[in-house]
Amino acid sequence: MAYDYYTVCALSTELDAALAGQLIAAANTRGTVLYVECAARGLLAECRREGTLRLLEGRQRQSEGGHGEGPERYLRGARILGAVAGDRDRVVRLVLERVNSRGETSRGTLLFEMLNNHLTAALLSERTGQVLGVWGGEKRLRPGQPYSAPTGGRRFLPGADSLDEFIDAAMAQEDLQLEGVCRRLLVGSDRQQLAELFYRATIDPNTVADTASLHALWEVATGFFEEARTAEGYAYTAGNRWHFSALAPRRLDGNGQVQRGAISAVSAHAVQSNRRQEQEVQHRERIGQALRRAQKNGRRKLAALQADLDEASDGAELERWGHILLAQLASVPAGAERVELVDVFDPSGEGRCLIELNPSVSAAQNAADLLKRAQKYQRRLQLIPERIRQQVAGLSELDSQRELFEREKVEPQETESWLAEKGYLMERGKGAEQAKRLSSGGALAHPRQYITSDGWRVMAGRNNKENDVLTHRMAAQNDFWFHAHGYPGSHVVLQRDGRKEEPSKQALEEAAAVAAFWSKGKSAKKVPVVYTLAKYVSKPRGGAPGQAIMKREKTIVVEPKLLPQADNSHN
Repeated sequence: MAYDYYTVCALSTELDAALAGQLIAAANTRGTVLYVECAARGLLAECRREGTLRLLEGRQRQSEGGHGEGPERYLRGARILGAVAGDRDRVVRLVLERVNSRGETSRGTLLFEMLNNHLTAALLSERTGQVLGVWGGEKRLRPGQPYSAPTGGRRFLPGADSLDEFIDAAMAQEDLQLEGVCRRLLVGSDRQQLAELFYRATIDPNTVADTASLHALWEVATGFFEEARTAEGYAYTAGNRWHFSALAPRRLDGNGQVQRGAISAVSAHAVQSNRRQEQEVQHRERIGQALRRAQKNGRRKLAALQADLDEASDGAELERWGHILLAQLASVPAGAERVELVDVFDPSGEGRCLIELNPSVSAAQNAADLLKRAQKYQRRLQLIPERIRQQVAGLSELDSQRELFEREKVEPQETESWLAEKGYLMERGKGAEQAKRLSSGGALAHPRQYITSDGWRVMAGRNNKENDVLTHRMAAQNDFWFHAHGYPGSHVVLQRDGRKEEPSKQALEEAAAVAAFWSKGKSAKKVPVVYTLAKYVSKPRGGAPGQAIMKREKTIVVEPKLLPQADNSHN
């Protein structure tokens, strides 16, 4: 999934219409995200692989604002004169102007490169051409150094360049396969755009280039510009992933899902849908691992039970040795490691029995130890067969559940609940994704579950006992923990769920709003909520259920409000 050149052109048109003439009121950096806020709109740039550049508005805009103290401080107070797309490169430039306290005017450029499926932002000085700040880790761009534009071979832009020059360059290629020629020579081509190009031109991409086919492709590519002028885009599914473009995916012909809207909206939809899909894949893999681990542990336990049963079959022999030893204590030399005695149980009186001894204890103690071991083995013989039967039945259930899961006959959440109910997830120890049993009564914990607007899961305990389970057993160490300050209420956890990035300010506020809602302060207009990482929350010694002590907490003031329920919520 990437920005093709025509989508970049449409995006620049959208940004120009929304931001031209706007004064930048705030700018902030959160991890790899750059946020710029104007009076009516916000601009969000996720400077990373598969990141998006998009407009925000309304509640989203207000929740993202801030005052960063890095290079973004140069943006505050600047006016956006307009947005333009790069001539050949997949680059959007915001032209900025600012006036200092002496009335002097200076200009700069906030540019966004969308190359190699990676978004990078850079702030440039118009006077010096130097880079003032970089977001996204592109090594080619360094603060204090002159801006270095992307480099590459000669690429042609349909509608602006000469068709004859394009054909001459194409026919001079060593490899004349059409798709490869277009990928190397057409501006900003990606796999999805090329698929649309060949579909509309009704040409096989694997054929050898000739003048007629190159001319036909050029005509179709030239028409792409008119589509890109509308600043409208499409999000669509192809190859089990979401993609976005300013070009209508006519090649789908009713196959796959299609969403239509502004470039900002469709790019956000595609990226967030892919991230949710990846999370679902990761969740499914975790459940599969739990099933396989439970089977492995079950087989190991069965083997151990069988070994114990085999060992217990020696119980009768040990009891016999113990009684033989007791009957002939006087015949056992002190400190002997073994002794051969008359087998008192042999009716002929001729049998002999060799008994291994512990030389550090008396003969009487050896006899007592043998009889004690014999009793233990006899108890095993009574208990282990039933345990083996239960273990075999459990493994059979696991095999059946795994087969259903792998054949996708059941949902991952259903299998996860089954594993938790059977106690198999307990084997993994403390984990955010695992359902845990309450410490009293053995009932399952089913906290309320919600989803933030950017896809993070929020869990809220229903009572004091469930608060304990959620905080001290279900929450992973780096999950975020929330509680209304000064009010009794639910413990709330914002699950990281394997993410490396930090949650957005919006996600934190939404989770805090849930904590405020499920508290005695829910009727207030604003409620202070404390939050910290779950690893900094502990239970006081001897404390009642639901009591918690926290460290390194921060406070956020929010309006009590609920979020949409998660699909597998038990609300």
